[in-house]
Amino acid sequence: MCPIHNYIDVSMSIETTSEKFDNKGLTDEQVAKSREQHGYNVLTPPKRASIWALYIDKYRDPIIQILLVAAAVSLVFSFINGEFLETLGIFLAIILATTIGFYFERDAAKKFDVLTTLGEEQPVKVRRNGQTTTVARKDVVPGDLMVIEVGDEIPADGLLLQSSDLQIDESSLTGEPIINKHATPEVAEEEATYPTNVVLRSTMVMNGSGLARVTAIGDGTEIGKVARKATELTAVKTPLNQQLDHLAKLISKVGSAVAVTAFVVFLAHDVFTNPLWQGQDYMRMAEVVLRYFMMAVTLLVMTVPEGLPMAVTLSLALNMRRMLKSNNLVRKLHACETMGAVTVICTDKTGTLTENKMQVAELRVFAPETPLVDAIALNTTAHLETKDNVTSGIGNPTEIALLLWLTSNGHNYRELRAAGKVENQLPFSTERKYMATVAALNGQRLLFVKGAPETIMGLCLLTDEERNATAHLLRGYQNKAMRTLAFAYKPLPGEVEVNFADANLMQGLTLQGVAAISDPIRQDVPAAVKECLDAGIEVKIVTGDTAATAIEIARQIGIWHKDTPIEAQITGPDFAALSDEAAYERVKVLRVMSRARPTDKQRLVNLLQQRGEVVAVTGDGTNDAPALNHAHVGLSLGSGTNVAKEASDMTLLDDSFRSIERAVMWGRSLYNNIRRFLFFQLVVNLTALLLVLGGAIIGTQMPLTVTQILWVNLIMDTFAAMALASLPPTREVMSERPRKQTAPIISPPMARGIIFCGLLFFAMLFALLIYFRNESGGQLDTHQLTIFFTAFVMLQFWNLFNAKTLNSHHSTFRRLYADRGLLLVLLLILAGQWLIVTFGGRMFRTVPLSFTEWLVIIGATSVVMWVGEVWPNAMHTYNTPPCVATIGFFDGVHLGHRYLISHVRQLAQGQGMPSMVVTFGTHPRQVVQTSFVPKLLSTPEEKQKLLCETGIDHTMALNFDQNMAALTAREFMQRVLKERLNVGQLVIGYDNKFGHNREEGFEDYCRYGEMLGIHVVEAPQFEPDGVHVSSSAIRTHLLEGRVKQANALLGYAYSLGGKVVPGFQEGRKMGFPTANLLVENPQKLLPQNGVYATWVEVEGYERPLMGMTNIGNRPTFNGKGVTIETNILDFSADIYGQNMRIAFVDRIRAEVKFDTIDQLKAKMKADEEVARRLVQNV
Repeated sequence: MCPIHNYIDVSMSIETTSEKFDNKGLTDEQVAKSREQHGYNVLTPPKRASIWALYIDKYRDPIIQILLVAAAVSLVFSFINGEFLETLGIFLAIILATTIGFYFERDAAKKFDVLTTLGEEQPVKVRRNGQTTTVARKDVVPGDLMVIEVGDEIPADGLLLQSSDLQIDESSLTGEPIINKHATPEVAEEEATYPTNVVLRSTMVMNGSGLARVTAIGDGTEIGKVARKATELTAVKTPLNQQLDHLAKLISKVGSAVAVTAFVVFLAHDVFTNPLWQGQDYMRMAEVVLRYFMMAVTLLVMTVPEGLPMAVTLSLALNMRRMLKSNNLVRKLHACETMGAVTVICTDKTGTLTENKMQVAELRVFAPETPLVDAIALNTTAHLETKDNVTSGIGNPTEIALLLWLTSNGHNYRELRAAGKVENQLPFSTERKYMATVAALNGQRLLFVKGAPETIMGLCLLTDEERNATAHLLRGYQNKAMRTLAFAYKPLPGEVEVNFADANLMQGLTLQGVAAISDPIRQDVPAAVKECLDAGIEVKIVTGDTAATAIEIARQIGIWHKDTPIEAQITGPDFAALSDEAAYERVKVLRVMSRARPTDKQRLVNLLQQRGEVVAVTGDGTNDAPALNHAHVGLSLGSGTNVAKEASDMTLLDDSFRSIERAVMWGRSLYNNIRRFLFFQLVVNLTALLLVLGGAIIGTQMPLTVTQILWVNLIMDTFAAMALASLPPTREVMSERPRKQTAPIISPPMARGIIFCGLLFFAMLFALLIYFRNESGGQLDTHQLTIFFTAFVMLQFWNLFNAKTLNSHHSTFRRLYADRGLLLVLLLILAGQWLIVTFGGRMFRTVPLSFTEWLVIIGATSVVMWVGEVWPNAMHTYNTPPCVATIGFFDGVHLGHRYLISHVRQLAQGQGMPSMVVTFGTHPRQVVQTSFVPKLLSTPEEKQKLLCETGIDHTMALNFDQNMAALTAREFMQRVLKERLNVGQLVIGYDNKFGHNREEGFEDYCRYGEMLGIHVVEAPQFEPDGVHVSSSAIRTHLLEGRVKQANALLGYAYSLGGKVVPGFQEGRKMGFPTANLLVENPQKLLPQNGVYATWVEVEGYERPLMGMTNIGNRPTFNGKGVTIETNILDFSADIYGQNMRIAFVDRIRAEVKFDTIDQLKAKMKADEEVARRLVQNV
């Protein structure tokens, strides 16, 4: 992308061409006629190489060429010996391998073509039948009137009819970044390559607006003429491609060295020890040389990972197609893999976190006598259109909401717009925070301005009282996460030319009113944000909204809490004022940036990258392009401008944050699938390499022929690549920490696993080879070699199951039925091996095996899978590093728990290891004793939040079921703590026990830990001032009404949360209206019946409110059943259906039955005074 410059606001009235034109645009009939004459607005794709040329290109691979040389040499000796089958087998294997590889790569290329197809469906704005509407880019025809606005990509070549401050980036055609465009052709630009009244397809609108008539479409456009001369672009290699290429070259060099060395050493040994070389039988000498040459070729084929490029291509292609189904359009391939390494997501608010269904919740008018409805209709760039009785908008969602408000209040915005004449317009910009329009209305010239309230109020004549009252009103809206907008105007002198750069023009305005625009949070966003946080990914909100609105949104999605430091929020101007050193430190704790400008977003991205973070950033506007370009992954919104989309790496078609979370999951799963294939293929290669060398050393026939090796390495590995690349993503990858971009794709544990499996398979097969040699007295017969070959293939067959579960904690049989690609490949391998063995004959050096022999081979080799199933440490490697962990239910996460967790964190930091809390989603006693009903101090959601606040690195909530209840302490430590969670050190809380029936103690845990490699330590007891801190003690305090003592042991105020539901209205009749709370979890413990002083948090209100709460059955009214009723002091809003949480401060009194209502009212008045005093003294 070319740099985006900052523009100076200058006066520029709307220019109109001298040519007369009908601004109603084409009719449907004219559109059909034009399309019949000119066709669709699509570019002919670049000329592709022919299929045959691409197929022949596969034979340029160095390994294939070496095999062709070997096949040619073999063919010469075949003519001499009269045996052609093995040579034919080599040729057939080469042709089959290249054909399969060619097919899958072409299939992948077709998947990538989806980008071009989707681009032609991009909606563009045109005038047709007298209305502004949207059509697909391919449906634009010559004669159409294109509506051009900031951020648009011009869909076709055209002639400008109107223009206002229009600036276009023509760098895609001319290299010139910014060109001023004018509807009047007399105005010339020195740097312009094309006429200034001409706009061209694929150029970008960077500023202003205009109207243009289409003059050329498709191949007739300037960009179409250039495209016809272009050739098909080759795929850009991603960082992962480059990393794997480097690995493949390294392995190839090692393999080549081994092959050449083996050829020289074995041939030299034969020359010095074999009497043949003393004679003159040159034909036999040549045969010996050929045999060693074929051995070297076999070694070379086995060491080069031929299937690796295909595995990557398939994985990227499949991921791209699947991500598109989950609303992620991948524009640049590296985004597929980079999303898996993201550590920070900087997200916009509107549309991404919210539903982008904006509606005017309230419009407060301050100056009724002013033309406010005219201001809304004229000072806008949006339009409404009705199709199939459904009205929708074209343009900015906020402006569309305002037009819909006009319509719903009986105003026709088209009539209002027709009554006024727009003379000049200053588009909205994130720097100014407002837009302005000069229009003539009823003979009076007026200036209309709308924008951010704090900016507009600064331009208006207001008293201090008016300013304070308006600010108070705005805070109320913003605390409910509403977007606010202010409107102002002033009359202008008759014929004075307007200059928007004149500072006096925007002074002395009259404030007309403010609008509160609601945009609710997407329902799936809080859960998606939580999954990102659990996956070790920070989420930061960067928005142009106010601080209050942004913080409320952050609270609703779960990244802002009561104890979040104020430093976690900053405004764009304040951030810009920070020094680089201060900003570098600030971004570490920053969670919300409000009133952010594009430059602020770009600076934030750069500073995060300097801290070593991998950053994904969302953007939808033209000015977001620099930040999207600088981020590791730029995420444009489907509703955003084309400029933003072109600068991005991925487009969120549904604009939702949930799609970002899915993209992270897909990226991590892609990386895992490629590692799985690497594990599988390198085990195959290492085993075969050792076998060929071993067979040559002990002097047997070559245990694997070239044709057999080709079947294993080129064909079977191709199927394996297809199977492992097609494995669906799993949610468990979101429980891992982000990988470092610098981390090698083959980690040390994975390398040890490859070596272990390769040596194990070699030992098993080499033992079989020696057994056959001893049994036959020297040379092996074809039957024995067939059994050996089949055993080798079946070992790899079963190892494919182990590769499937690499980096996973699940059984290989889990959802096996759903992995249809894997099942198909397993069937193909099994069927292919049977066909080769049964019908391969001399070509593959095989003879048919009996049914019994097949059963024995399959059963004996399946031990590989069973070992991988019951002994994960031998077959699996883990990304999770060893950690320091503690285990418990942690109900309430009280001071004792926090002391234990603090001890765990200190131990972890001292050893450079991550810390972990292992807990359970269900109380273990509920599983062991089905009649047990727990009284919880914290719901699972509350416990998760409390644990996160302790600063622990990982929280693992296990699903405690009958299977887990049956595990002994040793089994639990081995299967869960060691094999699944990789716990290196276990901290046991004081007097804590686990395992079946809690039969074992600390000494047993230590003994088991020594066997398993887990260092077990006991945490010191926590008794501040001799007071025993436990969940049981806290429950006792609460059940007896001593909430103050319970709070002291918890370290925070005990609370209840849920929905406000309708009650009996008795409190309202007495002048004490109450909010009736329906607790969200019925297992949550309720304090003893009585009246309490409480703090109240209500959804949509930023600050907690004072309250008095009654828990009981309302004896004065002969009530039945326990209710929780809270009188919120100094509060009268309707909050039915909203979420509410009450935090207990102290108990005022027990629940009492009064003789009269007046006695109850008097007591409640006294209770209110006590509640105020208690709450204010906290």
